[in-house]
Amino acid sequence: MKEMSLKENSKNRNGAKYNESVRLNKYLAMCGLGSRRKVEKLIAEGRVKINGQVAPGPWVAISSDTKVAVDERTVVPLKKVYIAMNKPRNYVCAVTDARYKTVLDLLPKELRDYHLFPVGRLDKNSTGLLILTNDGEFANNLIHPRNNITKTYEVVLDKPIAQKDIAKWKKGLRIDRKFIRPKSVKTLAENCCEVEIYEGVKREVRRMAEILGYKVIKLTRTKIGNLQLKTLKEGSFLKLQREELSLMIRNGGVI
Repeated sequence: MKEMSLKENSKNRNGAKYNESVRLNKYLAMCGLGSRRKVEKLIAEGRVKINGQVAPGPWVAISSDTKVAVDERTVVPLKKVYIAMNKPRNYVCAVTDARYKTVLDLLPKELRDYHLFPVGRLDKNSTGLLILTNDGEFANNLIHPRNNITKTYEVVLDKPIAQKDIAKWKKGLRIDRKFIRPKSVKTLAENCCEVEIYEGVKREVRRMAEILGYKVIKLTRTKIGNLQLKTLKEGSFLKLQREELSLMIRNGGVI
């Protein structure tokens, strides 16, 4: 595994900036303490103090000069981190897993300390472009259907694919009582095609291929939006700025 960018100074781990007041539950999420639902449980249990007093509820406004403590330890927002990775096989897209290595195991400890999580999923046997961050707002914008950010996959099948099946795939198929229609499907080689999808139904591409009578031998995510994976080696990652990553996803870029 090789890091493809300047190393992060671990001394600057904390220090996300905010100018306006934010609700306590959002503030605690910014500190890497979990989802808003999880941090609201901490508040309800009386484990959160504001300027030395037990927090009355998640609605309390927190400004930059407010002192917040959880279990008597001061907490501050984590600096936001954005990583593009070429996920290899045999790693799962999870923060922790009892049976398999996760994509976080590919990162050095100083980056894992930022409470990163994968945005969306690639199954254990799939490879390709994956975004990791600790910015929940950025992640939600990336996966929310209203933003129409597509994901593109190169699919190698166990046998040549018939053009009639490509036509069926383009028209859409039903998965779990839901009709799914990809944005595009095109042939790349006799037994290889490219599929671009909007939605992230679990194992969507593999299951659609199976419905048509094919087995997926290899599945690689090659693009997220207009950001294309080309030179980044499997298991490697690139640390980016939010604006830089957003621009490449929206307007085009190659890593």
